[in-house]
Amino acid sequence: LDGLTTLSFSAWIKPTSSSSSIILSIQDTIGYEQLQIFRHSAGYLVGKIYGGSQGRLAWTQSPNIAPLNVWTHIAFTVDLSQALGSRGKLYINGSDATSSDSTNQATINTSGGGIFIGKRNVISDSYFDGLIDEVAIWNTALTSTQVAEIYNGTSTNLTKDLTTVSGSNLIYWNRMGE
Repeated sequence: LDGLTTLSFSAWIKPTSSSSSIILSIQDTIGYEQLQIFRHSAGYLVGKIYGGSQGRLAWTQSPNIAPLNVWTHIAFTVDLSQALGSRGKLYINGSDATSSDSTNQATINTSGGGIFIGKRNVISDSYFDGLIDEVAIWNTALTSTQVAEIYNGTSTNLTKDLTTVSGSNLIYWNRMGE
């Protein structure tokens, strides 16, 4: 993932506790977070790209959009080539829920680091409280149409085959035991 200027993350989450907890953390080789998505205790979701002194890309959302004990689809897209204020989006159940976006970040720097689902690497008490399913990462920024296709693409209670999302470049997909 190092040096990417576009990235998308998608998952189904079912929080079971009102405590703040990590959904996804991507870190560099020395353990510094470069990308983080978490559920705040008030029920809203936050997605951030960190760049140390380079700035950050951050989104915060309205309360109660990721309610307890309910499956919620989330998608987080980044396109750092876009104009300031238009570089990132957070989708909830197929709809754009972005409330803020600010960055001077040029790339996502994860050289040699790790991807952590449901926890942070460096902090032992930030596990996700709940269930996570259908985790996927693309090295492209999904469009609103593609996100809606993923959210709406179920049949017989199974999630859409993410390898068939038109025009995307899926690089990681974990069906989490299916």
